[in-house]
Amino acid sequence: MTNNNSHSVADVADLLYRNSIGGIVICMIASSALVFAFPASIIFEQKMFWWGIINLLMGLRLLEVVYWHFQTPAKRSSNAEHWLFRFRTGAILTALCWGLFGAFSMPWLGDVEFVTTVIILSALAGAAPTPLSADRFLALFYSCALILPISVMGLFDLEYMRQVLGGMGVFFALTMVFNGLKITGFTKHAIYLKNHNQKLLQQVSLDKQELALKNDALAKSNQEIIKAKDGLAEEVARQTEDLRFLSEHDGLTGLFNRAAFLSRLQMALSACSASRAILFIDLNKFKGINDTQGHDTGDEVLKKIASILQELPGDPVCCRWGGDEFVLFLTMETNDVALQYADLINMLLKNQQPTFGFEVSAAIGIAFSNRHGQDADALIRRADIAMFVHKRKLYGKAAVVFEPHYLSELEYKEYLRNGLAQAIQNDELFLVFQPVFNLHSGKVSGYEALVRWHFKQQVIEPEEFIPLAEQSHLICNIGFWVLERAIKAMQEHVADESIVLAVNVSVLQLKTNDFAKNLLQILKTTQFPASRLQLEITESVFCDEPENLMETFSLLSLKGVRFCLDDFGTGYSSMVQLQAFPFSTIKLDKCFISDLEGAGGAIIRSVVMLAGELNMNVVVEGVENKRQLDWVHDQGINTIQGYFCAKPMSKPAADFKPALVFEQFQSFH
Repeated sequence: MTNNNSHSVADVADLLYRNSIGGIVICMIASSALVFAFPASIIFEQKMFWWGIINLLMGLRLLEVVYWHFQTPAKRSSNAEHWLFRFRTGAILTALCWGLFGAFSMPWLGDVEFVTTVIILSALAGAAPTPLSADRFLALFYSCALILPISVMGLFDLEYMRQVLGGMGVFFALTMVFNGLKITGFTKHAIYLKNHNQKLLQQVSLDKQELALKNDALAKSNQEIIKAKDGLAEEVARQTEDLRFLSEHDGLTGLFNRAAFLSRLQMALSACSASRAILFIDLNKFKGINDTQGHDTGDEVLKKIASILQELPGDPVCCRWGGDEFVLFLTMETNDVALQYADLINMLLKNQQPTFGFEVSAAIGIAFSNRHGQDADALIRRADIAMFVHKRKLYGKAAVVFEPHYLSELEYKEYLRNGLAQAIQNDELFLVFQPVFNLHSGKVSGYEALVRWHFKQQVIEPEEFIPLAEQSHLICNIGFWVLERAIKAMQEHVADESIVLAVNVSVLQLKTNDFAKNLLQILKTTQFPASRLQLEITESVFCDEPENLMETFSLLSLKGVRFCLDDFGTGYSSMVQLQAFPFSTIKLDKCFISDLEGAGGAIIRSVVMLAGELNMNVVVEGVENKRQLDWVHDQGINTIQGYFCAKPMSKPAADFKPALVFEQFQSFH
């Protein structure tokens, strides 16, 4: 029910109840007159019975009206339909009592009594539409129910006088219907106008309130305009200063930007002959922080690092060079002092681990103006090269100071990159296989295929040429070459289908559109069971929108291919991310087994417990002595890999059992 309809029903009920007392009292008087004015009537006893019923009904209705008057307006309005139903019921019963009285008493009434009854009923019927005008049905029904029954009976009576009165009664009833329609129409329209006017008044009140609010807002706006006008000159000056600051500073960290820093460095180099040290700082694995912790967290890390750099001793001039790179310069002459300074920076970064919740470190390259040139761009380039050497080759040091031969190392990288492009064609790549042992059975459970490169009479380590292959987009061709050769070797030398082949896969391979299709085609061509193939993928799979790789993972997993998360614990993956991918095995990096007395042992135990909850197998890499082997066995870990068990070999073997591991296996059992 709409709000307007609700108000209309409440108004109808209100009018009916307020106008009902007079009608009820008149009914009681009229009924008494009809009964007691003719005591000699032959149906006096029946009339007394009827009188008792209608007066009982009138009494109940009177009590109903009194009870209604004692209700609060809110209760009346909320139960308007209920009150209207009760009133209608009482009025209809009243009309039926009068109608039945006229119909059943007519045959036994004398002429005078008949005429009197018709007159009283006509009077009651004529008076009814006005107090009942709020309810059209009730007004029309009440009038007709009173006069029509006795009139119709009289119309068909044998006496002419009664026929005339009956006809007049029917005509009178029709007149009452016409009159009732007009009266009820007027009342209905009046109710509508009342509610509509009330609604208009409410709207006017709301409009006034809204206008007052707008006037207040306008007044406040005028005051603000006056204040703004008064402070306009000051604001322009402040904004001019802000623009100057923004033109020279990084918006996130507040450090100098590249252009402003270069200008100040060149001015410092030209101003005096004192040696300046330029430190080029690049955060390690910062992309992983952004991808796993979120860019907001990454921004907070950058701001905190900027704050640390600004508070360093020696009053350095600091710059955010771009992304996760920072550059600073200060007066400094010797390598030892510069390396100590770099060590201080990394120590301060490491101390932030409780704040960040993860460790942050940096690769730092250093160049000196008294040895490496007086040109600002060239000095920063040399510090950048030294940083690159630190990140790629000399990570254990605090920093790396630029040396001229580092330029030739870059040329050497390009030389390797060019050679790698022809490595497959020149048959320079070869495979070795390192066994993976199951301590529970004492047997080999699998082999990891490892690629090597024999180039110009020397073996190039994977740590050196795999990044070059990824940078040069050669990794996909090399990856499928490794896969085909490894499968062929397993088919030739290991028929036992319980022994699994593990192959390392680059995330760049996974991202190619046809990786899954090509891999499944190789399995189909070689008829190598998918369940014997395990793809080892590093934690970098969780970076750079990992959800885009889910289709590849799902397709290969459905075909039976297994997945292993390699070098777990060296990146920024979480167990939540791990659950989203179909990994069946976690391979712990060898850095943990080498630090059993430190955090490494605790981390291994935690991972084993969590992997057990996820129903995943754990492989520990880097087991190189008996003490480590015993410790791993005591933790309930059954799968190991490392030089203590076996070094990589030229081909896999199904029955390979190194003596040390076999003896240890027997001691376990």
